[in-house]
Amino acid sequence: MKRFSSVALCVCSIVLAATLYARADQPTTKPSDDNGKTEKPEKAMRGGGGRAGWGFNPYNKLSNVTDEQKAKINDIHRKFVVERKALEDKQEADVMAVLTDEQKAELEKMKADEKAKGADRRRASKDKDKDKDEDEKDKDK
Repeated sequence: MKRFSSVALCVCSIVLAATLYARADQPTTKPSDDNGKTEKPEKAMRGGGGRAGWGFNPYNKLSNVTDEQKAKINDIHRKFVVERKALEDKQEADVMAVLTDEQKAELEKMKADEKAKGADRRRASKDKDKDKDEDEKDKDK
């Protein structure tokens, strides 16, 4: 059993290292557009919109895509995102119409709890980053 645990730990370490190496190769900011202004991230373009400078996966990885094609692809995607949002809103309204008042209250509490947990995680992450920055400053002195 101990040998299995050691092998599993090694495999997990290799996978983690490979993932970190692959992600380190990706740019962290979007390139600027033709006007020299940095493109603003759009909710509609989540999931890789900035990695290739335009569009969304897998289309933004294609080579030799013309500006006209890029514009059409982006328009199609934006339209899809709007339509998907409308469908999601309708679905939620239809489901809420089926729920009792007690179930609706329970759902709202669940959403509030998740939001609070997210805020706590963000705060903890910021605190951790702040502590790390302070430790690095202390090392530099």
